[in-house]
Amino acid sequence: MTTSGTTAFNMEFTEIAEEAFERAGREMRSGYDLRTARRSMNLLTIEWQNRGINMWTIDNGTVDLVKGQTTAYDLPTDTVDLLEHQIRTNQGNTATQSDLTISRISVSTYASIPNKLTQGRPIQIYIERLRDRPKFHVWPLPDNNDYKLYYWRMRRIEDAGSGVQTADMNFRFLPALVAGLAYHISMKDPELMGRVPILKEAYDEFKKKPTAASSGLILLAFVGVLPAGGGVARAGRAAKGATRIKKINTLSGKTVSNIGAYRPVINQAKIVAKQSLVGRALKEAFESGVITSTEFFNWYKKSIGIFGIDSV
Repeated sequence: MTTSGTTAFNMEFTEIAEEAFERAGREMRSGYDLRTARRSMNLLTIEWQNRGINMWTIDNGTVDLVKGQTTAYDLPTDTVDLLEHQIRTNQGNTATQSDLTISRISVSTYASIPNKLTQGRPIQIYIERLRDRPKFHVWPLPDNNDYKLYYWRMRRIEDAGSGVQTADMNFRFLPALVAGLAYHISMKDPELMGRVPILKEAYDEFKKKPTAASSGLILLAFVGVLPAGGGVARAGRAAKGATRIKKINTLSGKTVSNIGAYRPVINQAKIVAKQSLVGRALKEAFESGVITSTEFFNWYKKSIGIFGIDSV
């Protein structure tokens, strides 16, 4: 028997809404049904973005830094956060182009800088995650116009559009999207309240399954590369030495006296994080023998929520 030979299946928004309504136990019959489904889908994808699972929306960009500029620099309006950032010099010159480290600092650290007019090569960046448009400040102020901020960012998932447009997400997330939308729709109709528990259970099953991205993030947290509540942007800035060992022991239930036991996987995790390929971290950890799959998942089951990391 022959197969289709195609791998292009996708769903338009109308099809997603129809499938969700059918799972909820009714047909989508009116324009209002489509509008309420669109609203629920937008709220659902915002929930996902709050969990940081939309790894498919990562892209990169540059901002030209201006000598002595004291005002904040704008980022694209759909930016959720910056994941990685470097100062690039001599862009385009194959012999001298260089990406240099610039560290992210908090508002309190930025506020405590005594002289914000100092000029030099920027080594610190403070990001203002404002409501309408995120901005950033660098310190010291650039001492020439050759510097560029080169960054990787996570952008927002695009809104649910018209009926003939597809969802702005990887096809692998369509089952979770339909399950979540069916659950949200059922909660809004008194006649469907009886189906809420089963639809919630179906959606929760997706939330229990760690994606490659979320598993990688949790692993990075486990080995101490990420601080509690952190993201890829803060990889490698966790507490060091005794503090890191204490964190690992607390979370893993182990008694480790030397961080060297975890060094191979920590080093690999840092590389993976910088490449925005955190999903590979789990595989690398298992292959290194530093932690077994049983140890990891036992820890994972105990630790969901500690870092504000979840999966769908």
